[in-house]
Amino acid sequence: MIKKFARLLLGLILLSIVAGVILLMAVNSDQNKAVIQAAVLSSTGYELTIAGDMDIAFFPSIGLTLNDVRLKNPTSPQELASTTAALLQVDLRALISGEIFIRELSTDDFHINYYIDATGKSNWDVETPGFSNTTNSLAPGTQSAEQQSSAASTDTNSDIASVSFEHLRIDNASIDIQDLSQGLRYRVKNLNLASSNTNIEGNPFDVDVNLTFLNNGMTKPIAMGFRGDIIADINAGNIDVQNISFNVTPMLLQGDLHISGLNDDITFEGSLASNDFDVFGLLQTIGIRETGSELDATTHTFSNFRKTTGKRSSKL
Repeated sequence: MIKKFARLLLGLILLSIVAGVILLMAVNSDQNKAVIQAAVLSSTGYELTIAGDMDIAFFPSIGLTLNDVRLKNPTSPQELASTTAALLQVDLRALISGEIFIRELSTDDFHINYYIDATGKSNWDVETPGFSNTTNSLAPGTQSAEQQSSAASTDTNSDIASVSFEHLRIDNASIDIQDLSQGLRYRVKNLNLASSNTNIEGNPFDVDVNLTFLNNGMTKPIAMGFRGDIIADINAGNIDVQNISFNVTPMLLQGDLHISGLNDDITFEGSLASNDFDVFGLLQTIGIRETGSELDATTHTFSNFRKTTGKRSSKL
């Protein structure tokens, strides 16, 4: 799943490169949108629809703003993702030197559908991106730009390229998750994410996330918050999460977690500790216990506990 999103991200980065090719053209022309959509399809296998306006800036950074954007898998009828606005700013000097340094990536009202059918197949699964799928859908005169996009994306199917973000922001996002093979259904709403100096090369960066979680069958949504310092080396398959602060009122979990084997069998190792919290208060938060009883006359708390995990393997 991580590599699929990384491949999608690399496809979006190609949009800024394509923008340089069409500098002298009218920004909001259908021809330009067709070029961008073809670049995304050829590099990721996903169909991009730009229903709104498109704005391009070149100074001080290459910036591309897309309004009313939708993403679809050609093999699936369900829409994969959509957003009212997406902004991508790429550092021009770094791009010229062969590095991808993104000044800002931000979205508003971003929504993702993640669906797994009874056989275990995801709606995000695509075949190897093929250039031939886009030939008939291009506007006249766009073939040369398409060929450049294809050449630029040749290496994206091996190791994930070096990408870093100065600012990463997601506002009011939502995610629908349904797994028919396991009978699971979840929903995330009001997701807000902020991160600085984000990268996948093993350099530390911070993440701050708050969201509302809904499990099918729960009586009410659950507000959650997460903060932590992350060291992610995706090509090596390792993620370290330090200074974890995970809050589900009245419980607060803190600690560290090491994840390895992302490219094979995932293993987890770390240590978590909680605050003293009211057990019944937590049960009420997650919707298991709604009404009071005579037991509430006495305070029931969990004292601070610490859980150290050994290596625990899980195949995904």
